[in-house]
Amino acid sequence: MAASKPRVLYQHQLQKRRKPGKRPSRLPRPDLSLEQILGWIDAFHERTGAWPQVKSGPIPHSPETWQSLDHCLRSGMRAPFGGSSLAKLLFDERGVRNRSNLPPLATEQILEWADAHKEQTGDWPKDTHGPVTSAPGETWMAVDMALRKGQRGMSGGSSLAQLLEEERGKRNCLALPRLYSDHILAWADAFYKREGKWPNCTLGVIPEAPDETWRKVDEHLYHGGRGLPGGSSLARLLAKRRGVRNRASLPELTPGTIVRWAKEHQAKKGEWPIRDSGPVISAPQENWCAIDAALRKGSRGLAGNSSLAKLLDTLLGVRNNQDLPSLNEEMVLKWADAHFHRTGKWPICDSGPVFDSPHETWCGIDTALWRGRRGLVKGLTLARFLEKHRAVRNSGNLTLLNAERILQWADEHHRLTGDWPRARSGPILTAPSERWSAIESALQNGRRGLPGGDTLCRLLEAKRGVPIRTGRDPQPKKPPSTAT
Repeated sequence: MAASKPRVLYQHQLQKRRKPGKRPSRLPRPDLSLEQILGWIDAFHERTGAWPQVKSGPIPHSPETWQSLDHCLRSGMRAPFGGSSLAKLLFDERGVRNRSNLPPLATEQILEWADAHKEQTGDWPKDTHGPVTSAPGETWMAVDMALRKGQRGMSGGSSLAQLLEEERGKRNCLALPRLYSDHILAWADAFYKREGKWPNCTLGVIPEAPDETWRKVDEHLYHGGRGLPGGSSLARLLAKRRGVRNRASLPELTPGTIVRWAKEHQAKKGEWPIRDSGPVISAPQENWCAIDAALRKGSRGLAGNSSLAKLLDTLLGVRNNQDLPSLNEEMVLKWADAHFHRTGKWPICDSGPVFDSPHETWCGIDTALWRGRRGLVKGLTLARFLEKHRAVRNSGNLTLLNAERILQWADEHHRLTGDWPRARSGPILTAPSERWSAIESALQNGRRGLPGGDTLCRLLEAKRGVPIRTGRDPQPKKPPSTAT
């Protein structure tokens, strides 16, 4: 036989052998009084704001714990009385609600609480609505549980929803009939036939089923219930079974598709589409505003951080009015000089495209000057700009006139030509920027500081004694009325 292994003794076994003896018994704890227990309870409540429970741990400044105190109250050991508990003592001495000994409920009382809840909130209570406002300490969840399990004096086998349905006529959503996709589609078809559009979840009651609403149907399609598996929605069901466009699940787009649609738009309308161009011609269910939004946000398979204008500019070279190149005064003056050399006239805002830059227009340059865009100084117009830099006469900013100045020009005209000026005498010789026809118009219409209602011939007759040529002097117009 093999030799047996020697027995190994561990340290605590050696200590038991070396130090035999019994463990000394604990000293008996003192008896407890009601005043002492209530003092600990009040101190706990003052310190924590809550009432102690069996699992609240040790009692400060005492060898006791709340669990040992509960045991003493139950057994009567070291306690002033037995057959009690910490929860019963709190209820008897401090009025703290004892969950193990809740007061009985009555159907009339529950209905009174429900009526008060309906009056305060406008809706009947549910088991998820939290505390009962009219009964502090009660919750609708506890009331529903008592009705279901027959607790607190209730017969059981009922529920809060069932009680309100029986006594107050509230519809019990937990006992509603099953829903079927075919029924929902029949209601949707009737709605489309009646309204000319498909229903959505924001609409109200379904006329063919007065107890149903489109929102509830959509919720059951999404979350399940009433025989529906869930994971769908009203929009998804109509898209799948009726081909209705679902805005939450639109087909993906590609830059090539957008470019093709843009070329078709340009071919039919003679202009490239912009954000506000409305529906796409070859895809009426799409519109250019939605395409621009998808390009900006990066939805529907697109990269994002773009726009319709940027895409057409990049792929087709279409001028992007939202990202125009910068301008400067030297460039504008160069284009204006070239325009004057070609036409003999200075450009105005209605002069059309710029000859040396066909993508630019004088109207666009006038707008950029006036609003201070594209690097230009704000506050000027094309007319004021040319008046400032090329001394071009600005019809919108003419100098004021008076009779003395007009007579001075007339005297100079008579001295140089031997004849007095008329409205058709052309430019004023000593003021080439002025014309006698403009002077005639200002005298008649009361412009440029003149009172109006006069003519050049009558002014010369009155001040210089020049006779009026019969049949050739235009009749003066009445001055403009100043009445408001």
